Amino acid sequence: MKKREIQVCTLFLAAVLIAGISGCATQKELLMAKEKVAEAEKNFETVESLNVKSTYPDNFTAAQMNLLEAKKYLEQNWLVKKAIPAAEKSLSESRTILKKYHGDVIAGKAKELKKTIEQKVGEDKDSPLKDYLSELDNVLDYAEKLETGKEIASIDNVLASLDVVIKTQDRILSYTSDKLESDVSFDIGSYELSDKGMRNLEENVIRKILADKESYKEQHPDSIITLRITVVGYTDRVGFKNLSLIEELTAGVENARAEKRPSKSQAEERRQFLNRRLSEFRAKAISEYIKQRILAGETRDSHIKVEQEIIGKGEDAPPGIPPSGSVNDPQRRICKIYSIINYMAR
Repeated sequence: MKKREIQVCTLFLAAVLIAGISGCATQKELLMAKEKVAEAEKNFETVESLNVKSTYPDNFTAAQMNLLEAKKYLEQNWLVKKAIPAAEKSLSESRTILKKYHGDVIAGKAKELKKTIEQKVGEDKDSPLKDYLSELDNVLDYAEKLETGKEIASIDNVLASLDVVIKTQDRILSYTSDKLESDVSFDIGSYELSDKGMRNLEENVIRKILADKESYKEQHPDSIITLRITVVGYTDRVGFKNLSLIEELTAGVENARAEKRPSKSQAEERRQFLNRRLSEFRAKAISEYIKQRILAGETRDSHIKVEQEIIGKGEDAPPGIPPSGSVNDPQRRICKIYSIINYMAR
């Protein structure tokens, strides 16, 4: 072989060797590539779980093919550098799908549920269902940020929004609302439920709550199921003459003793205080009875829980009841009962 040919071959081999050496990824590059591919894979797995392949076929295929390409590059050390842009393309397509899914499906359902709650609640400011409107508003706010490009779709936020929508829908389905008239549910001057009051609760409230409880136990056997019971009591504006009842209502309350010669304003404040206490005691009696019936038959290790919210509003006018000049208005002597079921994985 001539001297010049030997020199050319030597230079060629040297170039190949240098290219091979420069093409090998450093440890830092390899780590970055692995992290980026793992992120792309996690996002694509989430997209797959949403069953949107037929809804967004082009984005889905692009995300899938780029991810496969990135994983293939990652297996070959000298091609590791190519894994990062391939993974970024896959990640971009997955995020596009998440954004579209959030806007098309989740936000659309959130609007529908918000409208349903507003219709069910109406002017009823006591309804606990209204508490979930803020959660739906958060979902819609996030949808707007995605649409305007203020935020990038993230797995955690999209799945959190989906969870809000699913659970809110379940809450609406399990929602129970009823009104118990105090005149037929409690004896005069008493905050203990009468037999008729218990029967009314069984027929109009408890039957549905128990049926819903069993349904949720069957559907979510591995979840903690919480029944939220809210009872709001109201009274008329009649004063008190029953001394034993007054003593029971004021027990344990500081400065609850009546003035010997109260002024008109003092007498009115005391009457309002006693009526508020009476409405609270009656609300508690109803709540405790419902709780007892829910937990009846449950074992000690049961995953059924009861949350109670007991509110006494006394002489405040109940929502939907027109003003009346009568201090003895039976429409105001009511207890409003609400129940909602939530569940959470144990």
